[in-house]
Amino acid sequence: ILMDTQNAEQVGLTLATTVLAARVVCTQADLPLAVSITSSIQDRIREDGPAGLLPYADALMCRVSLLGDGAYADTWYHQQTPESVKPSVQNRYPCLTMARCCIRRQEYQRADTLLEWLTGPLKSEGRVLDVIESLLLSAVCRRRMGIGEDAWRPLLAEAMELAQPYGYTALFAELGAALLPLLNEISWPEQQEFLTRLRRDTQQQAQRYPGYLAPFNEGSAHSPSLPADLLDEQEKALFRSI
Repeated sequence: ILMDTQNAEQVGLTLATTVLAARVVCTQADLPLAVSITSSIQDRIREDGPAGLLPYADALMCRVSLLGDGAYADTWYHQQTPESVKPSVQNRYPCLTMARCCIRRQEYQRADTLLEWLTGPLKSEGRVLDVIESLLLSAVCRRRMGIGEDAWRPLLAEAMELAQPYGYTALFAELGAALLPLLNEISWPEQQEFLTRLRRDTQQQAQRYPGYLAPFNEGSAHSPSLPADLLDEQEKALFRSI
């Protein structure tokens, strides 16, 4: 996003503010304040530009909302059109975000089809991190759909092979509770140390958000418990100044 704009500093600040707004949506979803700050940031993006940032900002807030009660994510999901989530390299972030929403809503076949259309172009363009994310989400879909006993394993194995040379664990950890059962069932004796790191980092995220990407109709017992002080002191100070 920054590379496609002339005023990177302004866009960076806008995106940083959007991230903060997203965290407020996550931690204070029931408060009018969350709605107010989110709407304010969206209006600022529309007025100050670039206009192309808005879909990414909305998708970003959707992703963070999935860590909480998912209310904003449900609204975002229903607002999308086939064109807005049409699989393409340029449109990859909203597409991957839609796949996460579909997983939460138990629409596994829809998510898997979307990801299958997207993965090929991502590979062709050398978008390694996006390929890893797409493979991991597909693995979660196929594991939950029960398509063959091992249908998800090659996808997870491919993602691990791509990440291992860089020691990259962040995308695995980000999926937390949704991915941990798969990691616990796969073996990789050739790279046991890296697999151990993947499990450790993913476990930490799963403990913080145990209901992440759990089916939305499973009830409050599967929802994450978010502490009131999830925002750190620096974020609280920035939020007060805004």
